[in-house]
Amino acid sequence: MLRIGQLRAVQRAASFQPMGRRRVFILDGADTMRWDVANVFLKILEEPPGSATLILTAPSPYALLPTIVSRCLQFHFAPLPLAEVDRVLQERTNRKPAERKLAAQLAEGSPGLAVEMDVEHVAQQRRDALRILERTARGQGFAQLFADTAALAKDRESSFEEQIKVFYGLLSDLLELTSGVKQPELRNVALAKELEALSKIVSAEWVMRAIAGFDELHAGARRNLNRQLGLDALAASLVSESTGVTAV
Repeated sequence: MLRIGQLRAVQRAASFQPMGRRRVFILDGADTMRWDVANVFLKILEEPPGSATLILTAPSPYALLPTIVSRCLQFHFAPLPLAEVDRVLQERTNRKPAERKLAAQLAEGSPGLAVEMDVEHVAQQRRDALRILERTARGQGFAQLFADTAALAKDRESSFEEQIKVFYGLLSDLLELTSGVKQPELRNVALAKELEALSKIVSAEWVMRAIAGFDELHAGARRNLNRQLGLDALAASLVSESTGVTAV
């Protein structure tokens, strides 16, 4: 997470006269700024020094405050095709073909992510997240459902934001499947059968409510929301909406 101390350091350094033509600052993961911190950073974006270039990276412009987006030029980078990612893996790793294929699928067009990926951990993350969605949709096994959300909340190998992205990917696939798309392009190809089965018991409206719920969780994470309570509350609300049963 980008913190206010780091942003103030950028603000101070940007005002110094560079030894060369320009000073370039790259703020990787600009979407991790808390919104109150992002408002502080607006000052340098409103009147940037003429000798400084600030580059902000984020998965989506919608993850940033509109006031920040309005002060930046936007450049979009499309994901690489699966075959291109597999070619990079073949050149830079010693992975076997089956593992390369799975890594390329899980990386969703990012060769750098595919090279560094712990394939089994990422695949297990997605299986765990899908199991939570399945239990929620069926409204069964509340004790196990909350045990699963507890395990997810305690996972420190990946950030809460990364965990939420896993759910977004699964829900994106479910939205295509429940919306009647003739040739859906699934992001989680390895889980195609499980996603197809789940799409038979949920509606596009349920998927949209789930996405909205994770939007709120993502925003709450910036305000130090309790992960466990947030996940439990979202799961319980989706259970009651899908089955008419109130989880207690």
